[in-house]
Parts: sequence; C-alpha cells; structure tokens
Amino acid sequence: MKYRLILLFLCVFFTSANVWAQQFNIERVEALPLDLTAATLPRMSLANEACALIKFEVPSSKVKFQGNIVGDVKYDVGEYLVYVSPGTRMIRAMHDLLLPLTIDFAEYGISSLNSKCTYVVTLSLPFNTETDNSNKSQTKYLYAFRDSDTGYLGLKNSLDEIVVDAIYEQVEFIQDEKYVVVVLNGKVGLLNLFGAEMLPCEYDFGIQITDDFIVCKKDEVCGIVDYSNKCILPFEYDEINVYGGSHQSEILSLKKDGKYTICNAKDFVPKTDFIFDKIESGRMLYDNGIISVYNPSQSKLFAVKMNDKWGFIDEEANYVIKPQFDDGEDYRNRIIVNGTAAVCKDGKYGIINDHGETVVPFKYERIFMQLNDAPDIYYFAKDDKGYEIFSTQGNKITRRYYEELDLCNDGMVSFKEDGKCGVLDLKTGKHVFDAIYDDVHSYGFGENKIMVKKDGKWGCVDRHGNEVFGFYYDDVYGFSNGIARVKRNDKWGLIKTNGLLLVDCLYSNVTYLEQDRLAGLCNEHGKWALVNIKGYNITLNSDHFVVV
Repeated sequence: MKYRLILLFLCVFFTSANVWAQQFNIERVEALPLDLTAATLPRMSLANEACALIKFEVPSSKVKFQGNIVGDVKYDVGEYLVYVSPGTRMIRAMHDLLLPLTIDFAEYGISSLNSKCTYVVTLSLPFNTETDNSNKSQTKYLYAFRDSDTGYLGLKNSLDEIVVDAIYEQVEFIQDEKYVVVVLNGKVGLLNLFGAEMLPCEYDFGIQITDDFIVCKKDEVCGIVDYSNKCILPFEYDEINVYGGSHQSEILSLKKDGKYTICNAKDFVPKTDFIFDKIESGRMLYDNGIISVYNPSQSKLFAVKMNDKWGFIDEEANYVIKPQFDDGEDYRNRIIVNGTAAVCKDGKYGIINDHGETVVPFKYERIFMQLNDAPDIYYFAKDDKGYEIFSTQGNKITRRYYEELDLCNDGMVSFKEDGKCGVLDLKTGKHVFDAIYDDVHSYGFGENKIMVKKDGKWGCVDRHGNEVFGFYYDDVYGFSNGIARVKRNDKWGLIKTNGLLLVDCLYSNVTYLEQDRLAGLCNEHGKWALVNIKGYNITLNSDHFVVV
C-alpha cells in the first residue's frame, strides 16, 4: 500500500491590494446607566439570565462580531445591537478590510458586563468601507518568492509587486490562509493577510493558533498572547496544548514541573493541582514543526495518565472512567471520538463507550481508529485470522477477514487478499471491486473515482470498477473538483475526469488550487508559473516562469 505526504511549495491566497495594516479606532467604551434598552427589550441567555447589551456605533454595514453573543445581531444605519451573556469581559469586531479588534472591557474600567445593562462602543474607520474603493477591495494573489541574491523569502502579489521584503528564512500560509507564519533568525512570527506584523519573530518553533489567542514558546517556556502580542497567560509553563471547544470555551492542558492539569480559555484557572502524568484528547492538529493549528475535538472527555494507567475526565476534571488502561500502540488507543474509544487492557484490545462499558470484547492483538476522510469513524481490529472493521457503535462492518487494510477515503477502504488489492464500501460492507489490482493509491480516492495500479502503471476506475482512463502513468493523485495530478516519464501534468490531459506531463511539479481554478507549474530549473484553468490544454515556455 502506498503512502505519500504532499508538500506544497507554491502557496497562494487571497488578500487586498494597497491596504496596509488598517485597523479600527476605538473612540469610546462606557456604560450607559440611563439607557434602559437591555431591560425593556430583554433577551435571555441559555442559562435563562437577562443579557447585557452592547451598542456598537460604527460607520459600516459590514462589521461582524465574535464573543459570548446571544441570538442575532441587529443592525440599523450606523448602529449594531449585540446581546451578550452576563459576565462577558471581551468581544471581537471584524471587517474583511481591517485587522480584527479585541475589546477588553477591563481596560476601560468595566470588569465584566452586567445583566440588563446597556453599554456603548464607538469605533471609527481609516477609510470609507461603504464605497467602491476598488484599489482597496480588489482581490489579488500573494505568493512566496525567493531573492536570488540572498536566498531569503518574501511575498509578492500577482502584479509581481513586492508586498513583504525577502528577509525570512521560511514562510508558511496557515489557518485557512488568513495568516502567514514567518521565520527570521530561527525565530517564529506571524503576519496578517495585509503583510503587517502581528507577532514579532521572537518565539520558538511550535506555536498553536486559535481564533482568539496564540500559544507561544519563548526561552523554553510556554505562554499565551492575543493577536496584538499582549500576554494573556504568563510564560511559565513547560507545555500548553489547546483542545476543542466553541469560541472562548476551548479547553487547554497545562504542564508545569512535569505534571499536567486542564483549564478553559474563559479564565485560564487550573481545574486541579498539577497531578496528571499526561493528558491527551481526540483533537487533530496540523503540525509541521513550526506551527500547530487546532481543530475542535469531537469528544468532551480527556484521557489522563496516572501511575502508568489511563482513564478519562470531563471538562471540569471529574473522573468519568477511572485509570485502568495500558498505553496501547499510539494516541489513537487513548482518545474518545463519537462516543467510543479503542483501548488496551492486560495486553488485549477492545472498544469501550464514554461510560466505560465494553462495546467490543478485549480479545484482539491490536485495534486502531481510522481518522482519515471517511464520513464516519471506524475501527480496524486484528486477531490471528486477520483484520475486521467495526463501526463506532461496535457493529461489525465486514463479513470476512483481510490480510491488510489501508487508509480509507471517500467512504471506502482498500484491502489486500492473496497479494492483490481491492476496495470496500464502508457503508454497505460490500466490495466495490475484488482484489484484482497490484495496488490502490492511498491518496487516490476522490469524486467516486479510485486510482489503481496494474503491471507497474497507474490508471483510474469508478466506484463500479469501470475504467475511467487507462494504465499509462507512473504516479497519480485523486480527483478534486474534476482535476487530478498525473506523472509520466518523470514529469507531472493535470488530467480531467474524461481522461483527457488538461496540462501536459511536462513539469517537474504541479499543484492545483481547486477553489481558485489555478495551476502552479514548476519547470526543471525550479521556477514556477501560475496559470488559470480554462478547460483547455495548457503548455508554457520558459519565459512565463518565475522564481519562488
């Protein structure tokens, strides 16, 4: 079975040209004791408490808000009515053309917002966002470029104008391409989509990004800052990890002097003393060594280790399942997703639910959770007869044993029998096609099509086993938005679902940016060209390529 890691060297994203680090200006933040709107037009929170009301006065109809907001935000020319839960201490205002603004009411003498009370926040803007302002709102593409003299990286737009000087050793686009991580003198910083500095390059590798704050490491200790680089949690921890949750309700684990506890992002107050040997969760992190980006966990329980055994606690650090399980093969044997977990006990593997009840008996040599792109989570279990597949409810998907099971995608999983490979539909448990091919590409699933190998060459079949295109290629990747990458004679191109080449196999590397219908083509000299995909065959001469 074939595994590949795709490294995208040509990074492209939307930004606004000729707008540079523009931001809201705060004119006033204060309570309005004589304004009875919050009391006379009350809105109740989920806790059945009357909300506080913030009146945002801002000359734009395009402002959005994040925070403990209750119900819809109402807008009338120049004023927003934003109801929030009592006790709210911060709120964020956002506009597509401006830097996000986090308002900490404590900075204006308001410790927290009270029930049935009305407050006002007046903001001004650096320009009129309601007019066309084509110079400000026109979308352009930014990409990384390398200075041929110094070897350092910077950013240019599609007009080949330098937006950020080439002074950085590394550049990485992250968080849905809203931010740019940069490395200068071995230290990590952060730029926004305007190219303006948000965090100076003074932090160690391994920062974690959330919508509200950033976990950073500096001089071997961890702390938390906001997007203006203001310290929220002191730099005094050995390790900080962010787990899932809604806005301002993320759960974090803190490590100090070799021990762990948890806290939430509302107050960052530890729920217990530092008593746990280890804490893990069902989160999935993008981690390239420079930066980690968190995704919300599917479980509200956290695996904790004490005295060499694993158990599970809730968000308040109360035990739900007492420590009793072994380490297992990896973290997938210690996390709960969709209400179940594969765990190891006395050398055997089984599946439990989030109440600690056994769902699949402890009789297997190994069980691991399949976390790839299937619509649901599945377990692959192995005993002396081979592999079986279970759903998270403990139902057996397969009716036979397989020699091997590979990564699943698009609701399917490839298997091996008698040295040949086939594909199984995870919903029905039936074969899409039997084990008749030499290999099934681990990254070859997409749009109900599967890349398969026969006699040393890759081709493509559909979910019924019908041939989409023949076995001509040395390497392939799955279809996305009707386009797939293919390699022939050591050169890459792009192919359509009808089997016709869209981009000839002439390039050392090819990337496809599906949302923007763009292709990045790299020639033998390491130079890139960015071209629009219009549905016809594309070739380029060397004059079109630039160094990035």
